[in-house]
Amino acid sequence: MSTIRAHQRRARNPKSDRQVVRTPQRTRRHHEQTCSIEETNASLHLYVRRQGKADFLYLDPPWSYGRQTKNMNHNASPSFHYPVMSNTDLLAFDFGQAASRHAMCAMWAPMSQVPLAIQMMHNNGFRYVTAIVWSKTLASGKAAHCAAPGAVLPEHELLLIGRRQAGVPIAKGRKRIHGVIRAVRTAHSAKPQLFRTELERLFPDNREGEPTRFLELFARKRARGWRTWGNQAPGRKLVVGIAA
Repeated sequence: MSTIRAHQRRARNPKSDRQVVRTPQRTRRHHEQTCSIEETNASLHLYVRRQGKADFLYLDPPWSYGRQTKNMNHNASPSFHYPVMSNTDLLAFDFGQAASRHAMCAMWAPMSQVPLAIQMMHNNGFRYVTAIVWSKTLASGKAAHCAAPGAVLPEHELLLIGRRQAGVPIAKGRKRIHGVIRAVRTAHSAKPQLFRTELERLFPDNREGEPTRFLELFARKRARGWRTWGNQAPGRKLVVGIAA
């Protein structure tokens, strides 16, 4: 049921009485987790059995920022958009089972979650090697940030890159990726396509000389040349109820 909030404003005539304008406020509901981490890992295991392993994993985990869903009341709280996973479940998430012996991993991480993200990589057999900074902008070109209680306004995010064993080789003669990329921020948690494009360009072939197999975990939309897994992944019926 929607709530009503009264806003006081001065009419055009500054000498007139104040007027009360009632505006309906949308009721927001949290997306609740619907299965255990064991079921999530089993779902990915089933996907790998059917689709095979990938050489390059790309993921944007559903961070809970170490908080319980009931305590997420900020308008930008991720639980208003999708189910989140606790830190314990994120650390137990076995995404390494989807990666080949010599693989790469690119993981999005808000600045406050970087230590946790690197630990997740380590738990799955990846060694952190570098990162790309996404400098978020509005369509106007101005810096985009959301309100936050900390000392630093979050207007950037890191794409951490890790390697398993030898990893996927960088294509010879290819121009390297810039360390800082300015791109427009759109929907909540949506990532610009250009980052996928840059990864494809720099890592086109695996160690065996075959086309790199790219897999996006917690995917929301289809990308040409990429396989997708997650409860919002288009056209997939294998994964039901996992957090993403």
